[in-house]
Amino acid sequence: MQEKAGLYQVEAADELSMILHVINTAEEKRLLFIVDSQGRTFHNQANLRIIKEYALDRERELAVVTDSPLLEDLCRELGIPCFATVEEARGEKVFPVKRKSKLGILLKAGAAVLVLAAVLTLFFAQNQAVLVAKPAVRIWQGELELVLDPQIGESAEKELTVTASISPQGRKTVGVEPAKGSVSFFNNSNENIKVPKNTVVVAANGQRYLVEKEIVVPKQERKFVMTVPVGVSAGQAKAPVVATDKGTSGNAEVGKLTKLEGSLAGKLQVINTSPISGGKDQTIPVVTRDDLNNLEKTLLAAAQAKVQEGLADEEGLFFPDAELEQLNYSPQGNVGQSLEKLEGTMKVKARGRLINREKIAELVAQMLQKTHKNWQLEKDLRWEIAEIKPQAGKYSLKVKCQGTLVGKLQPAVLTEKIAGRTKAQAEELLGSLPELESFQLSTGREKLPKWRTLIKVVVESR
Repeated sequence: MQEKAGLYQVEAADELSMILHVINTAEEKRLLFIVDSQGRTFHNQANLRIIKEYALDRERELAVVTDSPLLEDLCRELGIPCFATVEEARGEKVFPVKRKSKLGILLKAGAAVLVLAAVLTLFFAQNQAVLVAKPAVRIWQGELELVLDPQIGESAEKELTVTASISPQGRKTVGVEPAKGSVSFFNNSNENIKVPKNTVVVAANGQRYLVEKEIVVPKQERKFVMTVPVGVSAGQAKAPVVATDKGTSGNAEVGKLTKLEGSLAGKLQVINTSPISGGKDQTIPVVTRDDLNNLEKTLLAAAQAKVQEGLADEEGLFFPDAELEQLNYSPQGNVGQSLEKLEGTMKVKARGRLINREKIAELVAQMLQKTHKNWQLEKDLRWEIAEIKPQAGKYSLKVKCQGTLVGKLQPAVLTEKIAGRTKAQAEELLGSLPELESFQLSTGREKLPKWRTLIKVVVESR
């Protein structure tokens, strides 16, 4: 069909669906169709009625320019403005018009042909139907599963950093509470002697203790019976002490603390007349060389497991096909260090195949089309990978998706469904199709034709 400034030249091969499409998409309010005697679509009364009603529904003014007497009669019968020339149509001069003598001769010569054409036209008009269908639109979201073969990807390298932690297996005993007790000092001199705080008392095993407070040890005392001297008694005093090192090593039996350090050594004697006790130990974890080796193995295993599951990032999906190359290992602890958890990081390089996001999007769209055969994707599909699992040399993916789907209306399928049915049956069947939002079924008879070619389907665009 040729179009120019609101004028539409109808070709002999133009179908009804084409005419309805022009009416539906035209920008002009008044449409003028130029039809010659070969325009068979306009020479069908049922078609012409459908064209008129379709134009009225869309608030279009319809007019016809033709030199066909049969089409003039059909237009007059249906109340469609009909003109002999475009100039008359623009001046709105309605038929009847005078014909040129050449045309009159031609009409007379072809009268028999026109009668036969009229009979055939009447037959097909009574047996033809038109379905105007509008596809449904819906927002779909859900989960799709697809299997990827890494070989469809391109060669690539990826660097990966992993972290892990283990519990150190080494053990060390440390003191948590110091031992405490008291000692007795003896003074055999003729002068009082002061024992300062923090004076060091030493046990037989070398364990050291500190005097916790200052004391004064009195001088020796002479004893008399009447005026007769009978003996000498050393001055005595007690002082609390605490072990310098925490733990059970500071616990001591009676008589083990016997030495003094410093200036008081040799001036005073000292001894513990009661046990020194209360020192406590605790076992704590410490890092060993084996722990560092085990952490390295743990990190490498974690990197291998992560890579084997497939690495998803902004580029796409990466799948390894070679051993990992270890680039760096950084434990956060040293041998002998006391740690509840030994943590560390490792950087590795993997070589394999990369399937880019564009390819994955294409595969996801194909799977969506496969699982929704009567729908097609209208807009870009949003998706994200929810799960990746190795599967016999390939990978199984669960993908969360969301997108806009439009019903896929295929004229051949629709005509096959409704051919030969009554109009009521056809409308009930069409109404049950989820991919069909609305429709208009027009027919000249109660029952639709069995010949699918006699059912015209016009799918409206969204």
